[in-house]
Amino acid sequence: MPTFRFVAIDKQGATLSGRMEAGDVSAVAAALRARGQWATEIAEDRSSAATALASLTVKPTSERAFALIARELATLMRSGAPLDRALSTVADIAETSVLRKRLADVERRVRGGMALADAFEAVDPSLPTGHIGLLRAGESSGALPRALLQLAETLERAAETREAIRGALIYPALVTSVAIGAVVFMCVVVLPRFQAIFAGAGKALPPQAAVVMAVSDGLRAWGPSVLLFMVAALLAALLWRRTPSGALALSRARLATPLIGLLTQSLDTARFCRTFAMLRHGGAPTLQAAGSSVAAMSSLAMRARAGGVVERLGSGASLSEAMGRSAAFSRLALNLARVGEESGALESMLTHAADLLESKARRTAKQAVDIIVPVTTLFIGLLVAAIVVSVMSALLSINELA
Repeated sequence: MPTFRFVAIDKQGATLSGRMEAGDVSAVAAALRARGQWATEIAEDRSSAATALASLTVKPTSERAFALIARELATLMRSGAPLDRALSTVADIAETSVLRKRLADVERRVRGGMALADAFEAVDPSLPTGHIGLLRAGESSGALPRALLQLAETLERAAETREAIRGALIYPALVTSVAIGAVVFMCVVVLPRFQAIFAGAGKALPPQAAVVMAVSDGLRAWGPSVLLFMVAALLAALLWRRTPSGALALSRARLATPLIGLLTQSLDTARFCRTFAMLRHGGAPTLQAAGSSVAAMSSLAMRARAGGVVERLGSGASLSEAMGRSAAFSRLALNLARVGEESGALESMLTHAADLLESKARRTAKQAVDIIVPVTTLFIGLLVAAIVVSVMSALLSINELA
């Protein structure tokens, strides 16, 4: 029997990891759910180093690709095609060989009697538990095409929001990188050419020019060592990030960063609300929907903050009460959840909250770009101007003395 490595969260939101012998991935997930834990990652523990290396080169299915698969499956099934035939058709038109192979594997498992959610979970363990939970709820309620279509719309909206934010932040990052590179080039390449002139004059440089030349000397002397140190620190951070404690610590650091933390909280709260609404609309039990919604959050720190929601719901608290005792959720989400419970329209209010939070995240990113770009440009311009003025003042002082 194969051994699987898993990472899961319990009812308190704590991250757990370990190994388990089971027949397949779905059996591991079922065993964890029976213990009140929700898997966020399951992978076979391969003893062959070559096989393990090969598995790392296979990328997980992207949200865009999975959304397209779900939409095509829903369309075919609504047209009357049976599930196995729909899977075969979608596999034939898949864009990449990896997707074609995975869909063919899913089709083979479905023909063998496995449920669609379990088949996807076994073929691609990287898929979020929220996606698998919605498919499982759709199958159990007999509304799989509707669940697939709802999942596709949710994934497409989430991908659009993420891409919009990422695209908005690329420009200031490029501007900052180019500006820093220009300043370093001036200090390392341009300024040293003036040092021979200043040294031949035999006179003391003006204070501002002396400071600039000292910075140039420092960069040329210590720059390679500092660069190597930064690369080593980055590699160490990447390795540390692979450990549970390192991943959680870095996630908490990102959440504490002013702009990044606000975006992370808004997007993960939106993901929780939308996943919970999807699962409840699909007929999933409240505790299962809450557990899958917490697991669907991308930030480990947010999962840790929101983990107590499942335990409080199990103790009889309402969703708004359980969310209110956590530090993870914004006031907007809490208020709309409370309104939804009072009006009997919890799913629609949570979906509305997700829409508002995603829109807020896009606006926040745009406002940040509108501020960062001119401030960065002005700062770098002033820095370059200060370097030029200091060099010119030194040259003028040499000419006056001559």
